[in-house]
This record gives sequence, structure tokens and C-alpha cells, in this order.
Amino acid sequence: MVDVAGATILRLKIERYRAFQKFDWFPKAGLNVILGGGDAGKTTVLEAIALFLNPSNAALVSDNDCRRRQRKDGFFIGAVISLPPDSSIATQSRPAFPWEWDGKSVQQVPAKRNGMRAAP
Repeated sequence: MVDVAGATILRLKIERYRAFQKFDWFPKAGLNVILGGGDAGKTTVLEAIALFLNPSNAALVSDNDCRRRQRKDGFFIGAVISLPPDSSIATQSRPAFPWEWDGKSVQQVPAKRNGMRAAP
């Protein structure tokens, strides 16, 4: 058995982001190669993964990223990721991001509750 360090993407789902209306990908174990001609979406897949892993990086998102500029609908990037046991995710004392899910939408956690100081 090969022990591969790092996170493994088990599923990537993209909706209404750049050229993709709907994209649902289940990468296979091992090496996956994305091939295609110019403007086929190869870079979009990589940038969607980067945005998923670092959602506070607003530099990756512009008005043009919403498919056909229907900003009211927004876009969706979701993934199922397997983390290695040594990632220590199970021992975190607080969420890695300052927001939480209320069952309908994402809500920012007030600075006092997330253990961080409010911005001046």
C-alpha cells in the first residue's frame, strides 16, 4: 500500500462558475490528468480548487466568474476531501475559518465567539 501525504480530492462540484454551468468530477485514485484545447476549462478547474481551499482569497473572484454574469444566483464550488490522519483536523479547538453553517447559509462568526480580535 502506498502512503501518500496530503489531502485527496474525492469529488469536485462546480456550478455557474466561469464556463461551467455544471461540472461534477470524481477523480480516480492516483494521478489524474486534465486535457483539453484552449478555453476548455483546465485552468478554471485548478482555480476553483484553489478558491475552495482558500475562500477568503477574493483576488481569484471577479464579476466575470459568474456564468453569464447572473450574479444574483452566485456560484458554487464544493468538494469532498480525504485528509491524512496526521493532519490533526480532529484535534482543532476551533474552526479553521471564521464562519459557520446555520442550515440555510453561511454565517460569519462574531469576532468574540471565534477567539479572534475584531479589526480596528
